[in-house]
Amino acid sequence: MRHFLENLESYIVAIGGGLIVALILSLLQRFTSIKACTSLKKKINIPLWLFITPFILLLFINFVLPPISNKIREIMPLRKMISKKFSVEPVYLDGKRFIGCEFDGSNMIYSGKKPVVLEHNTMKGVRWTFSNEAASTIIFLSAIYHGMGEEGKKYVEATFEKIRKGGYLKPTP
Repeated sequence: MRHFLENLESYIVAIGGGLIVALILSLLQRFTSIKACTSLKKKINIPLWLFITPFILLLFINFVLPPISNKIREIMPLRKMISKKFSVEPVYLDGKRFIGCEFDGSNMIYSGKKPVVLEHNTMKGVRWTFSNEAASTIIFLSAIYHGMGEEGKKYVEATFEKIRKGGYLKPTP
């Protein structure tokens, strides 16, 4: 029940979207085609749905899918990686929980699209690569540090101090 109440807005949007699509489809049944003239001066019937479908798809793709995929990402548990050994290879971190793993010369790649948890792992000679949202965050912090004078430096140092003290850790599933 708690999950339903927390996501009530998404359910209302989905039901409303379904009702709008049903209304459009019922209107399409009433007005099934329009007349069009060609260069040969012949009249042909072009189904109205042929004109409306691309707009409905565009609306669906832009407004319905992103919230749904974001909600799915939020509620999906992290994939557990327990006691695995990784050597000189790329290791994609997003959406995973590494517990008791060994990383020897691995390239740790984080994009920032999904959370990651690292617990009781050993690392030797690893390399870190940040891409997408994670790289943007690093670039932004660097811009604050180097472009905002002493206040910017203090802010970034305070952020790292909070990280050292565990201030940004959140419980994950």
